[in-house]
Amino acid sequence: MSYTPHSMIPLSDNYIDEADVRAVSSVVKSGWFTEGEKVSEFQSAFAKYVGTKHAIAVNSCTSALHLALAAVNIKDGDKVIVPSLSFVATANCVLYQHAKPVFAEIDPKTYCMDPNDVQEKIDTKTKAIIPVHFAGHPANMKPLMELAEDYHLKVIADCAHAVGALYKSNKIGSLGDVGCFSFFSNKNMTTGEGGMITTNADEIARKVSLMKSHGMSKSQWEKYQQTSWRYDVIALGFNFRMNEMQAALGITQLEKLDHMNELRMRNASRYTRLLKNKYIVTPYVMKDVKHVFYLYVIRLAEQVRASRDQVVEKLKHMNIYAGVHYPPIHLFSFYRNKFGCQEGELPVTEEISKRVISLPMHQKLSDEEIDYVAKELIELIC
Repeated sequence: MSYTPHSMIPLSDNYIDEADVRAVSSVVKSGWFTEGEKVSEFQSAFAKYVGTKHAIAVNSCTSALHLALAAVNIKDGDKVIVPSLSFVATANCVLYQHAKPVFAEIDPKTYCMDPNDVQEKIDTKTKAIIPVHFAGHPANMKPLMELAEDYHLKVIADCAHAVGALYKSNKIGSLGDVGCFSFFSNKNMTTGEGGMITTNADEIARKVSLMKSHGMSKSQWEKYQQTSWRYDVIALGFNFRMNEMQAALGITQLEKLDHMNELRMRNASRYTRLLKNKYIVTPYVMKDVKHVFYLYVIRLAEQVRASRDQVVEKLKHMNIYAGVHYPPIHLFSFYRNKFGCQEGELPVTEEISKRVISLPMHQKLSDEEIDYVAKELIELIC
């Protein structure tokens, strides 16, 4: 008897157990909600996991990217090279510092930033590179780091998709000047909303810690522990703090992250085995990396007559929620109007973006659901 889902198979889902519930409940019962002991504990655990000297918890990856750019002194007139195949926050954060995002092509296999095109885009105003570890696959960091060293650039890694991933035995977030993580509700581990900045640089950590909390010389927790009114404001800052409930959830989620990633990798392996045919390009995994499959992104081959959008809509009618990651940032109306971006500027990115589909991918997917998605997709396009 064939499997038929009774409800929509979601594109993503979180993995919450009783340990998570107890952790958050204990904070609620304690009465201390804002940044405190749990945030400090989460930061220490995350730094140890990633293998960096510092980890600073914030309220989102967008805030993490913004703070990282500010901490490395990106300013008006500077240029920062970013991929266009990413969530718009990657480029928006450059604008928050009044700098200019310069869009680079992607590798047609990994969909991560192409180091060769990055080199072509570097000029005297270029100050930083933001590689995105797309879908959970690490960007090719070695050549990017070499470029950064040759041209004296900062490397701020957008790790929103890739917590737990490895590049040549190095945890993502430990390479470059700064790593920026997301713990949004659909990520491999979640705090509902939330983010983390990782770095080995003491000065960057100091600046980020200062700016995330209004530029105050003491954190909320330090003020509570000592004298609440004795603090100074020594820099222009923001309210980008993580709260205690998020941190408590982050601690328990981090404890089972490797297990959750293994489930994702297992699910991806099953998809890939079922979808191997000339009409579908399944995810490529570079040698010496660990891809943690925040997304499972397939690409429709040129032989497929149906448009990508038609396929996505038809899958919805079959109770399969598929997505598109992403429309190119440089072709959004805002970027067209502000910088005069046009179609044809990034032909590889634009062509791939028209053909990619993100299939349901999360830790709770059953074998029956994966088999059903694969069968229906193949019947649609073959």
